[in-house]
Amino acid sequence: PPRRTRRCSEEEAVVWMARAGMEAGRGPSSSSAIAGALQGASSFALIPYKFMVSWNGVLVLVFRGFPPCVGDLKRGLDATGLLPKENPGSVWPKVSLGCLKDKRRLTPDDLRKLTRLCADFPFP
Repeated sequence: PPRRTRRCSEEEAVVWMARAGMEAGRGPSSSSAIAGALQGASSFALIPYKFMVSWNGVLVLVFRGFPPCVGDLKRGLDATGLLPKENPGSVWPKVSLGCLKDKRRLTPDDLRKLTRLCADFPFP
């Protein structure tokens, strides 16, 4: 069976973001700005859509879309100016599940097989 994960509380998320900011040398003022952006954020659920092979052979799980509250949250985090700009591939709803080792590539045949497996996997 799939492993169940515990959803972190808002307080845990703020502490994690604050710790990440301090480890990056940005200090408490940075973590306060991020905590402010997270304050009032709504919880949400993502609905799985399909598996697919993404850029450089990365296996991803794609979701049906982001709820509007995610856009609000992303804009709030962007407004802090503390986080790097998102890459084009990270602005759409997906999560990376696995990738190839450095300097490895899928052969065209492996790519076809993996793409077929992803397409054949049944999602409701």
